[in-house]
Amino acid sequence: VYKRQALYNALTSADLSERQRQLSSRGYRLIDIEPYVDDRRLNWAGVWRSAEDGLVNLNLDIHDFAALRHQRLRKGYRLIDVESYLDRGGWRWAGVWDKSPAGDKWIGEHDFCGGPPDGDDRDKLGITDLHNHWRERGYELVDWERD
Repeated sequence: VYKRQALYNALTSADLSERQRQLSSRGYRLIDIEPYVDDRRLNWAGVWRSAEDGLVNLNLDIHDFAALRHQRLRKGYRLIDVESYLDRGGWRWAGVWDKSPAGDKWIGEHDFCGGPPDGDDRDKLGITDLHNHWRERGYELVDWERD
């Protein structure tokens, strides 16, 4: 059980980085981030809990994010939260890492939404079932494919 938790929202990228610095110095670790747009401005929400601090990076393109992920894996960090979002006309990526010998669980380029969920076919997972199937195994759903 975590004794201390914190939740902040309506943060700019700079505000989130500053809040991360402040809370980290007080013994909190960022465990979840969520980007959202409010009045055409990118905002962030973040959840921290009392624990040893991890690492966070925002606003990376896909190539820089992939390179950073591999670098962090080699240094013993695992990706615990990842977000992709549209900002200033391009896709950006953000991630939260913590120190762990387990490595992270990452799957990309999977067609989670390739067809409508089929409630009548008991042998096939519907979209919600498929999402829950992967989530229960420690994976985060990063990017819903849309037609």
